[in-house]
Amino acid sequence: MENTQEKFFIKWWGCASVEITIADVNLVIDPYVHPYEPIYDYIFCTQEHFDHFHRETLLKLCKGPRFKKLIVNIGCVSPGQPIEKVYGAAALTSGLPADFLPQDQLQVLCPKYLKGEGRSFEGISEIQLGRLAVEAVESGEEPSSDIPSNGYLITDTKTNLSFYHTGDLWETYPNLEKLKDRVDFLFHMKMGWNGKWELLKQLVEYVRPRYFVPIHYRTDSVSYPIKRLYEYGEPIEEQVKKHWIPDIDDPNAYIETLREHIGNLTQIAPFTAGRSYEILMPSKTIRWEWKMRS
Repeated sequence: MENTQEKFFIKWWGCASVEITIADVNLVIDPYVHPYEPIYDYIFCTQEHFDHFHRETLLKLCKGPRFKKLIVNIGCVSPGQPIEKVYGAAALTSGLPADFLPQDQLQVLCPKYLKGEGRSFEGISEIQLGRLAVEAVESGEEPSSDIPSNGYLITDTKTNLSFYHTGDLWETYPNLEKLKDRVDFLFHMKMGWNGKWELLKQLVEYVRPRYFVPIHYRTDSVSYPIKRLYEYGEPIEEQVKKHWIPDIDDPNAYIETLREHIGNLTQIAPFTAGRSYEILMPSKTIRWEWKMRS
């Protein structure tokens, strides 16, 4: 029998933005343009780039009676300087740093799981947020080794339902194996785009998630929440200002290529951006629903 007393949902809003509902707790990771309604208890940013830390969107979300805390990596509070030189186009619309909240509503996490040995950071690397246990996992695209970006492993301690958002992770490292069999839903974006499929396979072998959810790409669907306002061929600086997101010409072919390389290690779960998917408990399976329009 499925537990119908509490409800659990995932919604991919496009780009790297993922909303998770765990019973009466709402959270969103890397909100960018969408969502924009202030209905979240906790908001997470994995790094400083505009499509992960987007001040305009965060100002809409970090308020209201539900909002409790914004959780960020070091760079969102203390970005590399000078910002324009260190980040280039990636910081054009970010609005760094995160200086718009009181101290009790802003939490910096340092990675608990690091790419290499011999490194350490002052500050905390895990936090308890009500029923949620959060651990920071080092990600990628950091401007320097002393400003690490984060992925987040978020576990509901009541049901042991878990989610790992990798952030902009382009490489694997042995400490990721410490997450093995602890992840139900892995949200990942980068490996495979450059054809290095062995790296992607290694990530999945390390973590062994129940589901692999591809994110951080644009589809040609008219229902995609974040509208493309730029023209192909415009300078990247202009595209960034107009909602640039990595664009794949054939998303179905991309998904099938993922299956070819990692499908036997996990289940690929291609979500339609903007749609909400229920997680059935205690089986931790996805309720797939669709209907004919005519």
